[in-house]
Amino acid sequence: MDTYTHSERSLLPRGLIGRRRRVYTANWTYKLDSFVDYRGERAVVIDRHRTIMGVEIYTIIPLTAPPARRCVVGRSLKHIH
Repeated sequence: MDTYTHSERSLLPRGLIGRRRRVYTANWTYKLDSFVDYRGERAVVIDRHRTIMGVEIYTIIPLTAPPARRCVVGRSLKHIH
């Protein structure tokens, strides 16, 4: 089995060259299982993720309507105290 040295690295195809990945860590606005207000109705946050630009997307289930999952942008939610 051939092993590549540091000088031969540029001879490899780009897809095989390992790259350092940037780790993006930031605080979330809402925690999982927290109660939020979305357009006047109470909901529970069940999932969350970020876009590549850092926009928070939350999956919520409204408590007052029939159970249906909704994906909403984090800035459209409000905390319930």
